[in-house]
Amino acid sequence: MVCDHIIIAIQPEIQREGLCAIIREHSPDCTIQAVRHPSDIIDFFKVHSHAICILSASSRNSEIDTLLGKLHKINLHKKTVLMVPHGDTKRIETALRAGVNGIFTELCTSEEFLKIMTEVASGINSYSSAVTDAVMINYHKRHSQRPKPKKRITKREGEILNLIVKGYTSAEIAKKLFISPRTVETHRCNLMGKLKLKNTAELVRFALQEDE
Repeated sequence: MVCDHIIIAIQPEIQREGLCAIIREHSPDCTIQAVRHPSDIIDFFKVHSHAICILSASSRNSEIDTLLGKLHKINLHKKTVLMVPHGDTKRIETALRAGVNGIFTELCTSEEFLKIMTEVASGINSYSSAVTDAVMINYHKRHSQRPKPKKRITKREGEILNLIVKGYTSAEIAKKLFISPRTVETHRCNLMGKLKLKNTAELVRFALQEDE
């Protein structure tokens, strides 16, 4: 079961109903409240303040920021998941900075969507592969165009960071880079220690902060 209660505020009916169908198939006992406009979510969230709220970034950024602020006033520990247009890196970065717990694109698979919902319900920030790819591509692009930072990671660490963010295991990374899993673990430990990071969500945030 994904979670007990979910509120979906997405305007296009085909997208809204599609997400409802995916959740119902996987978690038939989950209560889903679907609304057309993001502003309609507030009344339902007041009653179910522990529900996961699914929003669409097709609305203006100012509207999403205002809505997130209102949800925050109702519950400091709100859980929000945002659907963003595929390839819209600006909206992805804005959502990450706003503290959204989960982000997926319109081309996300049902398996990825359910994984994100399950992890967010468990208190883990989660993003679809297209989201992490977009952030890392931007990171590498900007990183190569400016002076070296004081704590610059090595080329190999950068390759491993990229693959970790994409969800590859140490064994899979070892195969891709033609090195041993033990070597990958050594690089991983050095990388996490150097950047003072603990998990994939923090790696994404690191890449985002490096872009600022």
